[in-house]
Amino acid sequence: MSSRFKEHDEEYGTWSPQELKEINGRQEKRVRRNRTKAEILTGTHVLLQTLFLNILSVLSSSSSTLESSHKWLVLLGLILISSVIFFLAYFDAVITFYRTQFELDMNNADLEVLMLREKKYQQKDYYPERSRRPDVVQLYKRKFYIYFVTSALIAFTALELYACRLFLRRV
Repeated sequence: MSSRFKEHDEEYGTWSPQELKEINGRQEKRVRRNRTKAEILTGTHVLLQTLFLNILSVLSSSSSTLESSHKWLVLLGLILISSVIFFLAYFDAVITFYRTQFELDMNNADLEVLMLREKKYQQKDYYPERSRRPDVVQLYKRKFYIYFVTSALIAFTALELYACRLFLRRV
């Protein structure tokens, strides 16, 4: 094995292509699990907030019940607390998803280099001139998607809080 090939091994680790494929398989499961977690949290948040808004609209229609028991304060508190808890869990899931997906992309780039090197190893001075970085366009698309969904959820929550204020003003 040439010294150049050994340096390349140190740069990309000591993983064989088969080991890297197994690692990528486990990493793909983590990516799917974190993405599913974020999707379930998003759906649950939207359903829960819609339920709270419906309860508030029903309570606001019977103003005597709403004024005497101050149920609206409890409901508003529940909306705020559930939103904060949701966003903490959502950000954890999304950040974990993004990091795990980035590592998977890095592993796929490494695997591609190892596969190319393995195929061309018979050539004496072959050294793959590949970057270890994943596709930048994919990274930006992923970030844009995450920011878009997060912004939409924040806007949804803000709209719901504004609707609560309007319902409470009616009383």
